Amino acid sequence: TIHMGFNKFHAHDYVAVKTCLLLTPQIQHVVDMLPQALVGILARGSSMDILVQDVGDGIDCVMTGITEQGGKQTGRLAALAESCGLRRVSFRDGEREKPQVQIALGGMQKTAGALKIDIPPASFLQPSTTGEDALVSAVMDGLKGIGKRDKVADLFAGCGTFAGRILEKAAVHAIEGDAVMADALIKAAGPQAKFSAEQRDLFKEPVTVRELRDYRAIVIDPPRAGAKEQMAKIAKSSVERVVSVSCNPATFARDAKTLIAGGYKLISLQMIDQFTWSTHCEVVGVFSR
Repeated sequence: TIHMGFNKFHAHDYVAVKTCLLLTPQIQHVVDMLPQALVGILARGSSMDILVQDVGDGIDCVMTGITEQGGKQTGRLAALAESCGLRRVSFRDGEREKPQVQIALGGMQKTAGALKIDIPPASFLQPSTTGEDALVSAVMDGLKGIGKRDKVADLFAGCGTFAGRILEKAAVHAIEGDAVMADALIKAAGPQAKFSAEQRDLFKEPVTVRELRDYRAIVIDPPRAGAKEQMAKIAKSSVERVVSVSCNPATFARDAKTLIAGGYKLISLQMIDQFTWSTHCEVVGVFSR
């Protein structure tokens, strides 16, 4: 018998949840089908974590804790993918390991404005399409007045959520710390003169004041820890506009204080509740010189 559920808050124990109102119908279908589909794949007495994401053109599944491979296992996985409607299934030994694709019925591509990006397994995606649309709208509102002759830096660019939309109105250089995701952005750039991307750890190697001279605006969306080192560089720059996106109001406030001390003014602030039924919220602040 397969027992399946969601982890308790800050714990490894799980709670059986048959229906979750936050799931899309496609993901709910996967949750309904997985227990039966996993019979023969998951060894007796063992456990694993399953990440399921609706990328847009299909469902991606990453299983952490399964290492068995071979022809028989591949056949079982193919049957699982068919019964659950999965487009791609990957394995990894631990959460920090790179997932290895086992079954792929096609590419996993996400369209973001002018970009089409091949999404690697276990990539960071926004929690909902509605929330993502609201964030993109807030960022683009913050970039009003930026035109085709301008260049925008997209820092902590992720899978190009903002870069693709910005590219529709200005040149963009995207910087992402995750090597796999950065590689996907670089491939998406191709020969386009208006879009470029690089892999760079902005915590260890923030973009310098000298490098920032090339940009009229910056969009920055760091993880919960914020971007203390990078904001210090931006505060000393001459960049006209900064649009700061944060999932942690505390580190947003700390970084905003750095920008304001450097001569920026906070001209707008918007809160977006994309983490439904939780205390978490997203903040988008627009700063200008």
